[in-house]
Amino acid sequence: MIETKKELDNYIIADYVMNRGYTHPSFIVWIKQILFPDYLMQYLVSMRKFSFYSKKCGLRNKILSLYYQRKFLRLGLKLGYSIDPYVLGYGCVIPHHGTIVVGGGIL
Repeated sequence: MIETKKELDNYIIADYVMNRGYTHPSFIVWIKQILFPDYLMQYLVSMRKFSFYSKKCGLRNKILSLYYQRKFLRLGLKLGYSIDPYVLGYGCVIPHHGTIVVGGGIL
């Protein structure tokens, strides 16, 4: 579970490295992402941010949690993913679009 903002940033950077091979997009990649959105990385980032903000207290965090939850669920429907936001670890790799179901186990 993601506890701090720095840990959240590290999770997102690790996801970028494992899925795209870079930590921060170059200017050309940034322009390509505007023209052709990278829904997979948007999904992973919104999943990480939703899991982070949903465990925090305060009105700002609750609003951000609702925003990222909506974005996470909308992109999940578009991509065909049904993934529990709390089960995937550091540097998750999702190799394809299509039906992927990953659930949390019951303790």
